[in-house]
Amino acid sequence: MTDSRKSQPSNAGLQRAAQLAAELVGSGTGALVGSSGGALSAIIGAMAGTTITSVGREVVARVITTKQEARVGAVFVQAGAAIMAAEIEGRSVRDDGFWKGDHSAGYEFAEGVMHVAMESFEERKIPYLGNLLANVATNPEIDPNTANGAIALSERLSWLDYKLLGILRRGDDFPMPSKELGFGNSWSTWAVKDAFRALIDESNLIHYPRKVGDRGQPLRDLSLSAATATSGGELVGTLLQVEDIPSTDLRPVFKTLTS
Repeated sequence: MTDSRKSQPSNAGLQRAAQLAAELVGSGTGALVGSSGGALSAIIGAMAGTTITSVGREVVARVITTKQEARVGAVFVQAGAAIMAAEIEGRSVRDDGFWKGDHSAGYEFAEGVMHVAMESFEERKIPYLGNLLANVATNPEIDPNTANGAIALSERLSWLDYKLLGILRRGDDFPMPSKELGFGNSWSTWAVKDAFRALIDESNLIHYPRKVGDRGQPLRDLSLSAATATSGGELVGTLLQVEDIPSTDLRPVFKTLTS
């Protein structure tokens, strides 16, 4: 059976994916920049001829389900919108060779992000994966090893992890209390608090600072108010822009975490 998408004009499959992305967002995936029809057309036009568009066309041609197609479209649209916003702020797409050629580091990176988005069952993560793509695309300080490490980490982290990192990045809106993290007395409370512990003990994205005890002994300050992102946590949080997660998503998690 012939794949009908292969007989379409080069960008037709990607345009369909972008339209499906708007429907995906409407179903509760989260705020996607430029989800209206006119904005979608502007983003696709602005990204025409770029490596990200080439990768998007290829990935869309290999998808199996409509939902996968929508996910690829969503990450493409968000990345395009974020790149356009960066250009308005004076930042441009990097020209350090990252995007040069079909086997470039940038090509592999963009493909990796789209594949993660395509397979992500937690669809609310997808706009932030688009931010990851855009931020690496416009920041020459992010080398290929760091970029690919960020993909792997972003895939491994759950939507709950994204929200916990977002809470830390918005300390003014969500001030942590000066008490230690408890264990909770329900499954939902346990899930939030265990995820926070895992970001400290397993992922090394959050840490408690050292302090000196009453007798001069080295200790850890285990109060929630002392918890901060590590350099890795700061990097992935910045690239994903988890501080943009709506307060309506963060507030219930913060309440449970600090209860």
